[in-house]
Amino acid sequence: MNNQPATNHASSVEAEEKKQAPRPDLRLGDLPGALALITVVFIVVVSYVAHYYVNEHSASIKFATGAIFSFLALIVIVFQVAIYWRQADIMQSDLDMQRAITNPRLRVTDVKVVNLSQDKRPTFVIAIANDGMVDASNVQIHVVVDIKGCKSEWTKDPVVTIAAKGEYRDFITPEVVLTAEDLKAFNEAAPIKVSGYFIHWIEGRKDFCYRYKPFDGQRPVGVPEFVGCDRGIGLNVARPITGVEAAGHVGRFDTITTYPANMIKRMKESPKESTKREYPEGK
Repeated sequence: MNNQPATNHASSVEAEEKKQAPRPDLRLGDLPGALALITVVFIVVVSYVAHYYVNEHSASIKFATGAIFSFLALIVIVFQVAIYWRQADIMQSDLDMQRAITNPRLRVTDVKVVNLSQDKRPTFVIAIANDGMVDASNVQIHVVVDIKGCKSEWTKDPVVTIAAKGEYRDFITPEVVLTAEDLKAFNEAAPIKVSGYFIHWIEGRKDFCYRYKPFDGQRPVGVPEFVGCDRGIGLNVARPITGVEAAGHVGRFDTITTYPANMIKRMKESPKESTKREYPEGK
């Protein structure tokens, strides 16, 4: 395996484009019909030439026979090339599948923050996992933390090797000391973002972006601190539904209806009026 430097981003992008370049779609099922049409046209043309442009009868037959056999030999060669091409395409597909299984597969598995408290400098931890079956060598990682409107990043990006089925963790500590007002703002507007990218010479560059998601009260174990930047970052508030459930059965279908509390109250006060239906006269 050729371990090229991960910093050579241009070469990795070029290799990715070559890997994703579409291959010509050669279908053997369409080939016989096309060759049959070409054969008929060729025989008609050869017969016309042999009849009108070759003087002697024996010479015209010899010319037509030789031309037709040569063309049939060419058709056989075309069929063989098409079969070999199709076999090569199938082998390439199998090879790509094997590479997809065995090649390194990198992804961000965890982003969290520690020391997110008053009079302390928060530290952000990021974890990148390799789900592939081979080690991912020369992986360049770049992380940017945006907190309180200030962006912090490493002075030099690390280039590491992530073992197969393994995980790599690193951290970054911005030069920011938090205040009580900062903590209150984090739990309301969540102005914390961790973004960046990692580059591998096989997979190319992959960008990531996560935002801090506030939680009302003590965050339970297992509830993530960061979510993708494409998700909303406000507080999730559960609103209870009050009312009475009524179960019914019509034919083969069971139904459950929930009535609001105010409707239940009106139905109890005047049950006849709540079920009364008025129709226009004459109907």
